[in-house]
Amino acid sequence: MVEVVYVCSPEYWRHLFLSLRTLYASGTHFDRVRVLVTAPTPPHWDIRSDKVVVEPVPDLGHHGFWMMNKAHLCRSEADVVIFLDTDTVVLRPIDAVYAGSGADLHARAAPVVQTSYFRPAQWEATLRHFGCAPGPYVSTGFLVLKNGAQKALRAAWVDLMERIRRGEGVEQVTRHADQYAFSIAAYRQGLSLQLMNDAHHAYAMLGEGHEGATVYHLGTPNFYYYYLQVERDLDLTPDDAPVKRPSFLRLHRLKNRLARKVRMKMGIDRKSRGLQRTTS
Repeated sequence: MVEVVYVCSPEYWRHLFLSLRTLYASGTHFDRVRVLVTAPTPPHWDIRSDKVVVEPVPDLGHHGFWMMNKAHLCRSEADVVIFLDTDTVVLRPIDAVYAGSGADLHARAAPVVQTSYFRPAQWEATLRHFGCAPGPYVSTGFLVLKNGAQKALRAAWVDLMERIRRGEGVEQVTRHADQYAFSIAAYRQGLSLQLMNDAHHAYAMLGEGHEGATVYHLGTPNFYYYYLQVERDLDLTPDDAPVKRPSFLRLHRLKNRLARKVRMKMGIDRKSRGLQRTTS
């Protein structure tokens, strides 16, 4: 059985619906889509397919760290689990990413690895602290798990997220503790890894284009900006999708851009005030 899994909070339904529409249009083979929503009751969404199951799950987030809820994907009992963040779009069949491979896990190195912010020595020190051999720091935005790999990660992933959030084994607490913990848990459980490349999982946030990509990761802050470009280029309007295309996408794009400018301005102002304090 092949199960596609999303984990989201109710307010991200527009992202989810657009990702679902592209999944259906991509030709990817799956037996079921399981949407795990951090809500006490299932949202009243108009989803017209018995292959899509919406299931409420408890919020595991501690102190506002919502990403801990990604561990809910380990609830799946499927032979193949395809996990997608809601800020991804599927442009080609995902089957080709893992076809013919016996690896337990398929993932791409996280975007930060390609930036100056990444400290390889710090990552290697973290792996040593948790008793792991050297290995890549991978993204949890798009994963393929086989051979029951998700079951092996159930307890270890949550435990490691909690420890890393407390600062264990890291120089500073990271907002990507879910990715740190996932990679470490996979290595500690002895899972075999097949690294994806940029044709399998492309990152819009790094300036990579969607041409030739299987899954295109748009990022939450600029989701609508990139999505509308992809929709225009590829005519992503499948009539057989189980959900309607959300309206007012351009309005949400403008709202997101304004919010991002405000956050950036506040960040610049904070840095300026901090500089004044240190130089006064």
